[in-house]
Amino acid sequence: MGTIALSPFHRHHRHGIICNRNPGEHSMARTIKRQVTLGLVIGSRAFFNGAPCQASREETVAHLERLGIRVITLPFDATVNGAVQSIDDAKLYATYFRRHRDDIDGLVICLPNFGDEKGVADALRLSGLNVPVLVQGYPDGLDELHVQRRRDAFCGKISVC
Repeated sequence: MGTIALSPFHRHHRHGIICNRNPGEHSMARTIKRQVTLGLVIGSRAFFNGAPCQASREETVAHLERLGIRVITLPFDATVNGAVQSIDDAKLYATYFRRHRDDIDGLVICLPNFGDEKGVADALRLSGLNVPVLVQGYPDGLDELHVQRRRDAFCGKISVC
């Protein structure tokens, strides 16, 4: 079971957040005592090499599952490269997340390359979810800054935010 610490400003009590504070204790954190579920969006631009999309998706899902976190995401073959690359992809993700809205505690936006910031933002907006969002960008290796390998995820991360 994964646990996450929440700030005292967190008001998302829909899933039974349990406060681990004793009367008089001045703790700033609360702990969720159930499995955490995160929605995962992979963002990409169609002209980038698609291989990093699949690799980063597999790596991210595996890492989250090792932490005991349940992952909700569209099947890889639902979109090109398993990623949001257009408004149509954004609509697919949004519809999927709306169907799972009662289970999703937060979203991870993974950018294995620059990403389609409009598509990613539309997926979030159209989903209607009101949950925390983590935007993660993969680093470019300095020896891999060529057309076939360039990711430029940091720039995309800034653009999405």
